[in-house]
Amino acid sequence: MLAPLFLLVALAIRWEGPGPVFVRQTCLGRRGWFEKFGFRTTVCEPENLTQVWAQRSTVVGEFLQFTRIDRLPQILNVLRGEMSLIDREGASFLE
Repeated sequence: MLAPLFLLVALAIRWEGPGPVFVRQTCLGRRGWFEKFGFRTTVCEPENLTQVWAQRSTVVGEFLQFTRIDRLPQILNVLRGEMSLIDREGASFLE
C-alpha cells in the first residue's frame, strides 16, 4: 500500500540532489543492534567534513520531517521484528 508513496518520495529526493534515498542508523534494541531505516532529509556531504549539528536540511527533507513521512521506512524494521509500533510507555513511534 505504501509503495506509491515511497516511489514519489524517492523521486523527490533524487530530483533534489545526489546521494542515497535511504539512510541507515545503528540503534540498540531489546535483541541487540540493528539498522534503522529512514528517508534522507539532509544535503549529502562526506561524513568527515560535516558535523552532525551542521547538517543542512533540504526543501524536500523539511517537508518530510514536518509530515513525519521520513520515518515511514521504519515499517521495514517493524516487519523484520526489530522495532515495535508502540513502546512500553504506550507512545507510538510515529508521534
